[in-house]
Amino acid sequence: MSGLPHHPHSVKTEFVLNLPAHLLRGVNRLVENHLLPRSDLPDGVVVNRIEVPSRPRRKVAAPESLPETEESSTTAELAPRYILVDVYELHDAKAEEARSDHPVPVHISLHGSGFITPNLGQDRDFTSWLAAQHAFASEGGVVFDTDYRKAPEHPFPAGLEDIEDVIRYIHSKPDVYDRTRISIGGFSAGATLAISASYTVATGKAFATATAADADVPNAEKPSPSLRIPISSVSSAYPATDMRPDGERETAREPLMKVDPSGNGAALPKGLTDWFTKAYLVHPETEAFDKRVSVTLIDQSDLPRHLLVATGEADSLFPEAKQFVEKMKEQGHPNACFLTLGGEGHGFDKHPSTLMARLHTDALNMKVLENILAGWKDAAATAAAASATAAAAASAAADSANAASAAEDSSKKAGRKWWKFSS
Repeated sequence: MSGLPHHPHSVKTEFVLNLPAHLLRGVNRLVENHLLPRSDLPDGVVVNRIEVPSRPRRKVAAPESLPETEESSTTAELAPRYILVDVYELHDAKAEEARSDHPVPVHISLHGSGFITPNLGQDRDFTSWLAAQHAFASEGGVVFDTDYRKAPEHPFPAGLEDIEDVIRYIHSKPDVYDRTRISIGGFSAGATLAISASYTVATGKAFATATAADADVPNAEKPSPSLRIPISSVSSAYPATDMRPDGERETAREPLMKVDPSGNGAALPKGLTDWFTKAYLVHPETEAFDKRVSVTLIDQSDLPRHLLVATGEADSLFPEAKQFVEKMKEQGHPNACFLTLGGEGHGFDKHPSTLMARLHTDALNMKVLENILAGWKDAAATAAAASATAAAAASAAADSANAASAAEDSSKKAGRKWWKFSS
């Protein structure tokens, strides 16, 4: 849970994992920054980077892998941390009028990473497109393109906690952001984390556990253990929904077809996904069965009412993603939706180079927009109904109090008249 200190991989394991991780990050950085085109922002869209404070620093025991010395067995204080967020918003008359009128809704977007690569900004085409959409901007909507810590240096649940902290930050500013209209979504590992976070913050599991290590943190800075933050919708593109080992997983992690020549993306090799899991989970034998890791284990009642999952049919994650949505529907989820992108592989929407991939990317983006708006609409209606009920109850209580006061006054007057008559 959120308050628990996490112990990283052993020194030996982390060293073995770090070599390929740094190589992958270097190649990824070269491709993203130098070999792929970078599109301009749509007219009127502005992006500003902010730093969101993480949950309070804690004193945690040194990793078990270190030798037992007097120094290593004592606690070590963690420095304050800040989470990078790129905020996208459209600056035009309609959007600015909406923002000046009332607290605005927020969509949190989480990039893909394999839980390893630092890809903040990779989804710039999507996040800027979303911010520019009339239906989104007319609500005053803003996009939080959110970073999170990566394995193997920061394994589960570090990245998830960062996302929970960003949600808590938004929730802590009701004069600026609409607490009832917070949506979340992501791609690949970010898609998995989006589902996880929507579950943990809504059920109260995100901040439920406090430890003795937090005792030196002022109460004003601690997240309330009972804090529950409803998420209006979750939109996940090609998530890993079942990270349990072979034999325990409900579907085989194999693509149903090869990537179409007219498509884009790739089928993730099993060896690569296994390595991602090894880097992300320190104790896979237990953590892979945690609902925050294998989100297919979550009960539908603990997820947002609007759930969208989209995956390319040639993606090795397609079977488990489809099965996840089917399970949610069987459990009675009211709006679970699965979007199949025929012939597409993993990450097909990143720099789509073919007509089919571009059309599928447009279809995905529009479906995400629809899901976000539907969630916001339902959340606003629910909030309005709750407000009306509260107002009616307050009015009834006031009427009752007034009636009681009037009866008391009448009784006092009657008593005074009797006294005058008697005298």
